[in-house]
Parts: sequence; C-alpha cells; structure tokens
Amino acid sequence: MSEHNQMVTDAMVEAFITKGSTATGTPSERIRACLEAALAAAWQPIETADGEQMKDGPHLIGARGRVGVAEWLPNLGLFMSDDLFKPTHWMPMPAPPNEG
Repeated sequence: MSEHNQMVTDAMVEAFITKGSTATGTPSERIRACLEAALAAAWQPIETADGEQMKDGPHLIGARGRVGVAEWLPNLGLFMSDDLFKPTHWMPMPAPPNEG
C-alpha cells in the first residue's frame, strides 16, 4: 500500500460503495456524492484516538463546525492543539500535494 493510500479506510470505501448504490444525478454529481460520503466517513470518534496508529501525527481534529491540527500526546491520552476546543472526532492528515 502506498503512503498516499494509507488514509483510505475500510469505512471510507464502504461509504463510497453504499452512496454509489443510491446516488442520483449526472455522473459528476454521483461521483461527488460518493466522494463526500467517503470523506465524511474518514472522521472517527475521539474515543478511538489512542494506540499505535496515533503516533504518526499530526492529525486533524474536529468538532461541529471546527477543524484543527493536533499532535497526539500518548502519555496524557489527548491531543495538543493551538485551537482551544474539545474535539469530538479525529482523522489522519491527508497526503501533501504532489510537486508540479
């Protein structure tokens, strides 16, 4: 698996497939709906933020209407962020853009 694909989870693939079976509109609209469903599924409940997967920070953290970048502090079991809000969800950082 390439580094870029490490962000794609089983939940994202399932959301894409599920949305694809019900999406309507033009091909572009259907693809957009599937991609939006997959991206929404990337967010994981904050309660799952622990363990080995979290050491490869930083990560995105979010709460209703807010998103920030944070590092996981395993000794404290929490995220450290410049934004002061209580996150409800987290997800890995996406891959950076390609050069060119």
